[in-house]
Amino acid sequence: MSESVMPEPFAGTVRDIGYHGVLLETDHELPQGTEIKIEADLPLVDYRIRDLYATVVNHKNTPGRHLHGVEFTSVKPECTLKLQLF
Repeated sequence: MSESVMPEPFAGTVRDIGYHGVLLETDHELPQGTEIKIEADLPLVDYRIRDLYATVVNHKNTPGRHLHGVEFTSVKPECTLKLQLF
């Protein structure tokens, strides 16, 4: 992982989630290779994800909407368990 992660926070919507990554919809374009820190709620397992690091591996831009394939790069063991239960 590089030494910098996208510095400014922004909101997005998780459209799909798996063991190794997410499909993220945002209003911002994130170029391939961008490293991000994810914080999100997993209400079905009563868990708040914090300090989950990931890299944008692909993106698709449509008018007013950007879809990003994001691969997790650093996941704490507790978070991995909750993702599997979700």
